[in-house]
Amino acid sequence: MCALQWKSLQFGPSFYLGLLLLCNHLSPGLSKDPHPLLLIFAEGLSEVYLGEENREKLTGLREMAMRGVLARGLMPVFPTLFYPNYYSLFTGQVDNLQGTAAMAAVYYDDVALAIHENKSPLALQRLRLDVNLVLVSDHGMMDIDFDEKVIELENYIPAHFIKKQMDKGATVNLWTKDGHENEVYQLLKDLSNMTVFKRNEVPERFHYGGGRFVSPLTLLANEGWFITWNRAALPHWKNGGDGSLAPNRGCDGYDNALLSMQAVLLASGPDFKQSYIAPPLHAVDVYPLLCNLTGVSPLPHNGSWEKVNLLLSSSFGTRTSSWLMFWAMGVWMCLT
Repeated sequence: MCALQWKSLQFGPSFYLGLLLLCNHLSPGLSKDPHPLLLIFAEGLSEVYLGEENREKLTGLREMAMRGVLARGLMPVFPTLFYPNYYSLFTGQVDNLQGTAAMAAVYYDDVALAIHENKSPLALQRLRLDVNLVLVSDHGMMDIDFDEKVIELENYIPAHFIKKQMDKGATVNLWTKDGHENEVYQLLKDLSNMTVFKRNEVPERFHYGGGRFVSPLTLLANEGWFITWNRAALPHWKNGGDGSLAPNRGCDGYDNALLSMQAVLLASGPDFKQSYIAPPLHAVDVYPLLCNLTGVSPLPHNGSWEKVNLLLSSSFGTRTSSWLMFWAMGVWMCLT
C-alpha cells in the first residue's frame, strides 16, 4: 500500500492517527492503580523524520522525546504495510503466526474536528499529568521517483499468464494461471531492481512465507523502486496544490531492515524514564509494554519484555487488572 509522503521535510508532518485510549480499573485491595494510557498510532511516520535536520520543525515530537523516551528505531514486520504491522504491534505476533498479508478499510475522519486544534500530543497529556503517553508508528516511508524508478510488469510477462495481481508498489503478490508459475518466475528472476520469491524462497527473517494468505509468487522492489503492471496503473491522489490528481509522493512495503522503513516509538509519563534514548526495538515488543503499563496479562507473543523494561522508570511495578475499557477513534492531528 502506498500513501502520500508526509510533508515533514518542508512543512511539518500531517499524519493519520489511530487513537487508542486504554483506561483500566483495578480490583479492590491493590496498593497502586496503574496510570491511564493514551496511545497515539501514526501511520507511515518514519524514524528518519526525527533526524536533527527535522526536529526543529517537529517541535511536539521533540518535546515529547526530551520529556520521556525515544527508541533508536522500531523495526516493523514484513511486509512493511499498515495492517500486518498494526496487528503485530497490538498482538506481539509476527505474520507467520497471525497469517495476515494486507487489508482493506474505510477511514472515517470526521472526529478529527474535535481534536485538530491540539498542535502537540503533549497538549493532551497536560489535561491529566498522570497519563502515560505512547506514540508509535507502523513503518517508515520512502520517496518515489515515478520518472525513473518504475518496473512495468507488462514488459516482461504476458497478461494471459496471470490470474491475479494483488497490489502495486514495493511488495506485489502474483497468482498465475495453471502451469505458468515457473515460467513467470523464470521471466522475472533476473530483473534488476526487484526480487521474485516463491513461497519456499522467502527469507526466514521476514517470517512471511508460511502465511496462509501469501501468494505463490511475491515480488519485492529494491529501495525506491515501484512495481506496477504499467504506468497507466500508477496510483494518484489529490496531491496537487489546487486539489488536482498527482502521483503518490511516497511508498511503504520495502525490506523491513531498511533505515527508511524503520518506525517510531516515543513515550512519556509517570512510568517512563526522562530524556532516555533506548536501543532499537521491534514492532512485537510494543505489545508486552502496553500490557504491563495497563496491568493486563499478555497472551503468548514474540515480543521482549527485557527490551521494553529498559524504557520504564525505577518506580514502575507490574500490576494486574480486572477490567479494561478499550476505545478507538481515527483522527487527524497536525504536529508542528
